[in-house]
Amino acid sequence: MKNNLTAYSKSKNFFYSFLSAIRYPLSAKDGFTLLEVIVAIAVFALIVAAAAGTFATIQAAWRKQRNTIDLAQNARWAMERLANEIRHTTAGGGWGDITILAGGRGVRLGIDADGDSVVDTRVVFWRGNTASDTTGQGHQNYLYRGIGNNIAPAYPTRQQLANFIVNNPDLVNNATGLPPSDGAIDPVFILNGGLLNIELTVRPRPTAAVGRENRDYTLMTRVRVRN
Repeated sequence: MKNNLTAYSKSKNFFYSFLSAIRYPLSAKDGFTLLEVIVAIAVFALIVAAAAGTFATIQAAWRKQRNTIDLAQNARWAMERLANEIRHTTAGGGWGDITILAGGRGVRLGIDADGDSVVDTRVVFWRGNTASDTTGQGHQNYLYRGIGNNIAPAYPTRQQLANFIVNNPDLVNNATGLPPSDGAIDPVFILNGGLLNIELTVRPRPTAAVGRENRDYTLMTRVRVRN
């Protein structure tokens, strides 16, 4: 009987403790006030906002850097394409000789198109001279390749090799960062004896002035032509 009363007493105490836990789950000492919750949420929101802003800045910088790398790689590929074809031509009196066109804005060379070791095709590389791809000799920010005896006959077969081409630094107006007012187009090709100098300058936004976020990137190479 005594054991039964003891068990009943323990059950009763457990029941009341359970009800108290439901009614008063936390004492004031163990919980958070409304003000503390609001402050915690505000601090968390500030941290998230700062992290999001930093991430957006890093992403924008990465995208800009990626575009610049792509731009330089495109110009480098065009330069390598030029150099490879030039190495398979001659200079010194033949039909396939390297010839500078339009004051250095273009170059003509002969290649062996059918593989019979005889130069049989004239190829022209040139930079355009207008503000449109469909007028004149093409857009001045593009470098082209075509088949023909000169720029005009090669124009209908043109292929764009590179874009974002601008004047090389020596012909840029330092005050505005833009080409000279007389509209002169900087020479890309200079033939000096058996060496052909090629210089390309590219800019992410060709029509805007040079700046911290719109820098010029100049690539130069010198190719010795076969005699």
